[in-house]
Amino acid sequence: AVRATSRRLGVTSESSYRFERGVDAEMVEEALLRAARMLEETAAAETTAAVACAGDTPAPPPPIALCVDRLERLLGYRVSAEEAAGILVSLGAKVDGDSERLEVRPPSHRHDWEREVDLIEEVARIRGYERIPESLPRVVMHESGRPPTFELTEELSARLSTVGMSETVGLAFSSPSANRMFPGLHPEGSAPVQLVNPMRSDEPELRMSLLPGLMAALRHNLNNGVAVVDLFTVGRSYCAGDPPPELRVVAGLLHGPRRGRGPGDAGPVTLWDLKAAVEALVSGSGSRGFLRWLPDGSRGECHPRARAGIHLGDARAGYGGLIHPDLAEEFEVPEDTGVFEIDLQVLLESAPGPARLRPLPRHPACGRDVSLLVPQDMLAAEVEAAVAALGEPLIESLRVFDEYVGQELGPEKKALAFSLVYRAADRTLTEEEVADIHQRVVAHIVGSLGLEVRA
Repeated sequence: AVRATSRRLGVTSESSYRFERGVDAEMVEEALLRAARMLEETAAAETTAAVACAGDTPAPPPPIALCVDRLERLLGYRVSAEEAAGILVSLGAKVDGDSERLEVRPPSHRHDWEREVDLIEEVARIRGYERIPESLPRVVMHESGRPPTFELTEELSARLSTVGMSETVGLAFSSPSANRMFPGLHPEGSAPVQLVNPMRSDEPELRMSLLPGLMAALRHNLNNGVAVVDLFTVGRSYCAGDPPPELRVVAGLLHGPRRGRGPGDAGPVTLWDLKAAVEALVSGSGSRGFLRWLPDGSRGECHPRARAGIHLGDARAGYGGLIHPDLAEEFEVPEDTGVFEIDLQVLLESAPGPARLRPLPRHPACGRDVSLLVPQDMLAAEVEAAVAALGEPLIESLRVFDEYVGQELGPEKKALAFSLVYRAADRTLTEEEVADIHQRVVAHIVGSLGLEVRA
């Protein structure tokens, strides 16, 4: 009150400077009696009545507990209860207690004694700060670690960058038309998240897919004369809910002439180029062996004859394909543009864990090729699954390397050529062994899938 009144009136005096730090309530009566006695001694005054008190007398300050163990922990050295009590008594305090815990009643003029640390500070001050031992603070550091998705994102970004793609970062806002055309990987029928106070009037929603941002980046690059635009981005997509669900997604876009097999041989982006980019991405997570491409007619963003669902094991991870002509016209981009979108959580869950090393093979391998007549709608993955179901341990690898469609095959047939590699870990396979194994593998494929070997 003294400090506030002094500031309000703009008056600073010796009394305000002294008493703004607090008034010793118990000293008032003692000072009054001292003044009366001085008047009697020096001015022949006479005291006619006892001291009169107006109002309630101030309550004494509450006691403060002081633990000897905490005194030692804070100062870094041992101080006995007797020594601490003697110091505090010399400062006007009343002390009770035992060798482990003291109860201290501060003197009325020490308004700054409120906590245990205040008493510890007074003990250290009287004994001397120079007696406190010098020691570096002990800091226990724990490894905070990073979430698995962070490590995966870094690995995927590095892997896509090595195949020539550039990373972009876009805003999480979208227009209603973009969310309607690109619903993303959210469940069918999901609604977008409406913004209460959007930054732009034409983007009042949170994005449900990362592809509209990549399409806008493609259009900007094409307008500036860039011929080859290979982009990817990693971010979150949203849909309405309580709370709104979020998906961590990686999306990519390919456009521009692809290098062919020979000099000057180049062509537009195909579904095969897109599959190569996705395989490079998935291999970065260690999940390449689980990757499957299956028909997916639910993706209206992609061309009906150039689209597929991306599956990792039995889980649907995303989709890829060439952009639908109607959407290409809407976004003012060429039709020969490939896009893909993959859920990072599915990619993380499908990873087999730490890589296991195996020794280099000591014995040579032997390869055989086979061409099969299959229906037009059959996928090479079905043949690969049939070979895997056979469980032949000498099969090291299987890959499709050619597809042929011709008039002599008819409109409902096509030819798929596969290359099989056989190897034994403990010996070199003979020609007879390889021929016998290969014959059994081909017979299993033909019998289980009802196919025909092309001569």
